[in-house]
Amino acid sequence: INAEYMGIFEGAANTNILNEDYHVVHHQYPGAHWTQHPRLFEKHRDEYVANQATIFRGTHAMEIFFLAILKKYDVFADKFVDLSGKLTRKEVVQLVTTRLRTCSW
Repeated sequence: INAEYMGIFEGAANTNILNEDYHVVHHQYPGAHWTQHPRLFEKHRDEYVANQATIFRGTHAMEIFFLAILKKYDVFADKFVDLSGKLTRKEVVQLVTTRLRTCSW
């Protein structure tokens, strides 16, 4: 599993079309029907925890784009979902910063 796959939980209702909140599942199972995404997410939850999957809550793709180009890593940390419950805020900021370092905007 690629830990850099991303998902968004509890995004705006009009952006969660076809279970897009489970975007990480779409990358793992591109041919899976969207109704299966929640079940497949739960099936691999332990792997997402182990790999510190990049998941955010209460946002949407455009906000993530602008947060990235504006380097608002502290806001990313506020929206980050730590599935393990073990990361400190500083560790979350570092994780997001590291994963975004290849962006060259």
